[in-house]
Amino acid sequence: LDRINVRQSGLDKVRDREQRQKLASRSRKILVAIIVLVVGNLVFHKYWGMAGELFDAIRLYLGGTGEIGWWQIALPLGLSYYTFSGLGYLLDVYWKRYPCQKNYAKFLLYIVYFPHIIQGPIERYGLLGNQFFEEQRVRFQAERIEQAIMLMCFGYFKKLFVADRIVILVDGVVANLEGAPGSMQILAVLFSGAWIYADFSGYMDIARGASMIFGIEINRNFNHPMMARSVSEWWRRWHMSLSSWWRDYIYMPMATSLKFISKCANVRKKYGKTAGKLFKEIVPIFLIWITTGLWHGTGMTYFAWGVYFSILFSCSAIFAAWNKKIVEKLHINTGSKGFHLFQMVRTYLLFCGGRLLTIFGSLANSAGVIEKVFKDFNLGFLFREDSYTLFGTCVAEVWFMLAGIAVMLIADTIEEQKGVTICQWVLERRWFVRSVVYASVFLAVALFGIYGVDYSLDGFAYQNF
Repeated sequence: LDRINVRQSGLDKVRDREQRQKLASRSRKILVAIIVLVVGNLVFHKYWGMAGELFDAIRLYLGGTGEIGWWQIALPLGLSYYTFSGLGYLLDVYWKRYPCQKNYAKFLLYIVYFPHIIQGPIERYGLLGNQFFEEQRVRFQAERIEQAIMLMCFGYFKKLFVADRIVILVDGVVANLEGAPGSMQILAVLFSGAWIYADFSGYMDIARGASMIFGIEINRNFNHPMMARSVSEWWRRWHMSLSSWWRDYIYMPMATSLKFISKCANVRKKYGKTAGKLFKEIVPIFLIWITTGLWHGTGMTYFAWGVYFSILFSCSAIFAAWNKKIVEKLHINTGSKGFHLFQMVRTYLLFCGGRLLTIFGSLANSAGVIEKVFKDFNLGFLFREDSYTLFGTCVAEVWFMLAGIAVMLIADTIEEQKGVTICQWVLERRWFVRSVVYASVFLAVALFGIYGVDYSLDGFAYQNF
């Protein structure tokens, strides 16, 4: 009888294991099907227009007449952000990081919560979803409301005073490349880096402030990228929710997969330890950054953008040991403020190198800019009073741009050194200082912000992603 019971127990264990395997296989198939459906919807909306333009070009080349235009479709607002949020939730539930939300209305609230649906951040359900149903969040707190309004005002300052002022000059140069010497084109590239930072981080401040009023905390998407000393650190500080999403759901599953580890082992066995290590680091880097480039936009410009940053990251990995030896040999004090400033400027210039590839619309135009730098730089053009009127702005406006950028850098420096947000720092001052700051920010936006009847509202830079 004991033998029969043991045998029956063994059969039950086998059946349970087989049942779990069937359920796991079924879950995996459902997961893959949903991912294909959701990602397919994203790819369709982002690349259908490019496919239609290519079809029209081929048709015209073969003798067709006129444009059909059947491929023109509207891109849903914030498509990428709620797609990534939904996929992250799906994978977290599949990996049993937290239980699934069975109430569809609550899940939908997490997906379409208005402050983050247009430009992010890409929130995780475990961090955002549970906040909606906490009772203490509805309590009125004057300090929280004051901090939220201050954060929103600073966001409007970045957007209306800085970003929308800079974009006039950048767009003016892009529209008139023939009339702009190399110096002006490079100035536009340098300003474009500050523009995208002011525009994107400005929206994040507005979104976080609006959410804070309701007692909902959403993550910071920027952590003072201008203070970064390297390209890798820049991207750890820039669009942090996207960077962490790529790391957790694309990079880590790939880098830790048995197939990829086996491939790395084969490379190491065939070509040596160093080659295996570089293969393990570089292949995921190229995959992530080329994919990121194609996510940012269609066409060869964004593909080149992805390759550009892939090369920078790869070079950082390849030459890290050599760079350390050079620094030691030259006795460079890496802890000095001067070297820190050098690293910050170098990193910003490398970031702007990526902007050079994308803001001019085509790689041919970008190559033309580089050519013009060597053939027709004309530095004196920047110091002429009438130079900027050719591009829709003036010298006074340039000074406003520089002042706005300086204010942002000062705020970032305070936050970096004090370890508190600029809003918290202001709230800790006396009432007179707080009043001066509030009035200054409000008046800067109200009197000198770019808005009004003649203002062409282009929205935010990342809202069409």
